Amino acid sequence: MSPSRAARRPAVLRGIAADWRRFGTAPYRPYLGLALSQAAVASLAGGALTVPLLLTLGASPAVTTLLGLVPFVGPVAQLAVPGLLRWTGGRLRFVTVAAAAIGETRGLGLALVVVLVATGRFSSTEAIVAVGVLTGLAGVFTGAVNANLQAWYHATLPEPERRFVAPRVVGITLGLGAVLLLPVAVAVEAVERQTGPIVYAPGFALAGLAGLAECLALLRLPRPGRVRVPRVASAAVAEPAALRRLLLVATLAAVGWGMGPYLSIYSMSVLGLSGGFAIATSAVFSLTSIVVSTLVAALLRDRSASRLLRVSYFCRGAGMVAGAAALPATAWAAPLVLAIAALMAAGEATGQLATNERIFRLAAGPGALVYQGRYVASNAAGSAAGQVAAVATMALGPAGYGSFAVLFVVSGLLRFVAAARLDVTPTWRSAPDPAVVGAASAVADRVAAG
Repeated sequence: MSPSRAARRPAVLRGIAADWRRFGTAPYRPYLGLALSQAAVASLAGGALTVPLLLTLGASPAVTTLLGLVPFVGPVAQLAVPGLLRWTGGRLRFVTVAAAAIGETRGLGLALVVVLVATGRFSSTEAIVAVGVLTGLAGVFTGAVNANLQAWYHATLPEPERRFVAPRVVGITLGLGAVLLLPVAVAVEAVERQTGPIVYAPGFALAGLAGLAECLALLRLPRPGRVRVPRVASAAVAEPAALRRLLLVATLAAVGWGMGPYLSIYSMSVLGLSGGFAIATSAVFSLTSIVVSTLVAALLRDRSASRLLRVSYFCRGAGMVAGAAALPATAWAAPLVLAIAALMAAGEATGQLATNERIFRLAAGPGALVYQGRYVASNAAGSAAGQVAAVATMALGPAGYGSFAVLFVVSGLLRFVAAARLDVTPTWRSAPDPAVVGAASAVADRVAAG
């Protein structure tokens, strides 16, 4: 390493620390509150707890994977969001808060299901169906919240501020779950055998309360005004051909994601590890996410989003291929699963931040909402298609480890293909596109004017 590069490293770290201190100041506290509440909902009412719960209730790996795809079918409804906004006169704030009130409070419903099972009022089969319904319903509305928030930032923040705020909200949401999941993992490991599924109820209830806090945080954000969504996206998009290619590659990668086995299902059903270990794996994933997203959020201010996205595909491909080496009845299987979780988290955090940033660098004005919705919908459709293939492989393919090994390898190879097919910028440096910045500023001015 050259002396100049070594000397720059402390300055970079100081800059990252200064940015996070700035994010905690008064102007950004509504965004910080939103990120904290979303992190609690995502970690405590997401797959980190619902997957071990389903397996504890007696669902098979194939059924658990099938139910796991339900939340990813819901966001296909994003295709209807532009029409809904036109129908409501562009009331983005109303649509987003209403969606959050339904989808982000799902933890309360999940807690009720667990209590009904524990008191004998629900059978295990009824509980499995109820969890599937609740997570599917949440997928529709949570997908709307996430896509609309990107448009909200686009309408209310100047481009430099959007580049500062949006990655940090996503980064905290991705990563802070480790703080919550680790104590849950310890509790489940310690008492699940004595208490049964009821041990999951406090986590779900906390997630429900966090969902209510998220609704309040949304109400504290600057009002986006009336957001007018064009009927034809190309009228407001700088490079539609580049965006279409990006969506195609992202959909291919999503199919690979869908075919990749859940590490929690693999660790419990094939390796014979506990529900506590499965939750700890999710905690490692979250902890790695927040570290990586902190670095990536800083890099995205002046680095190529497309090149970072390619790196994320390679990370996720390598993690999936390595999963086939986590053989049952070996001493290295559990540590390898944790290492894979960390590598996958690095790829997922980088990929989510880079994809959102790439879309908003290519799109200008309200057309960004159209393409964000299309990305969410196509990503959900690709993930669902991959998971259907995964379920079929588990049901019809070789038993146990054999099916999972096939899925690990195929999932990884699809990520490598996506990385090779992705268009990237010529260099790592990336300045904001003046045309995009100008269009975004014009939109913000029109919104502020009424």
